[in-house]
Amino acid sequence: GTTVNALSNYDSGLETATCTGLSQPGGDVAYSVVLAASTAYTFTLTGVDPNLDPSISLVGPGAAAVCDVDPVNCLAGADAGALGENETLHVTTTAAGTYYVIVDSFDTATSGTFTVKVTSP
Repeated sequence: GTTVNALSNYDSGLETATCTGLSQPGGDVAYSVVLAASTAYTFTLTGVDPNLDPSISLVGPGAAAVCDVDPVNCLAGADAGALGENETLHVTTTAAGTYYVIVDSFDTATSGTFTVKVTSP
């Protein structure tokens, strides 16, 4: 994926302590993924461009409109790294359905490419 030329659609709600803990005003993109109930998942951003300071968050389950709420209801998020560093998010779902992975940026001046990987033990 990439945040190059992406708009800043999500920020409010991602800065909470239960999400990334930091404001995310940079360009962002969202991906939908169907997840099972009561299952542990790991979401990993790898191959992060050295010009990107990414974060990863999870919203849902529900229709795409759950991403339109302001502030978004972030279930969990991670922003532990800096420029070019990978991010990892661990979540156990409570309900089955369509969730949305938001890849955002801590800084409006950073953007770049990455790979999103979803795994479950």
